Amino acid sequence: MCFNIQDTSPVATLFTVKYDLTLSNSPQTEAEKQTYKDYANGIHYLSLVGSLLYATQMWPNIQFVVSLVA
Repeated sequence: MCFNIQDTSPVATLFTVKYDLTLSNSPQTEAEKQTYKDYANGIHYLSLVGSLLYATQMWPNIQFVVSLVA
């Protein structure tokens, strides 16, 4: 499996249902953008989201959070 999710196990997490992802959550300054690029180097977003969507078929309890990021 991609992204080493084959060895994961369910964890109880609290997630605020009314949480929205907006532009204010994105990097604003050039330094923040560079930090994000360095962190995300080599991570292919579409492939990651695809893998998470596949995982929702196995673990439906993560479907809300995955759909929020997608």
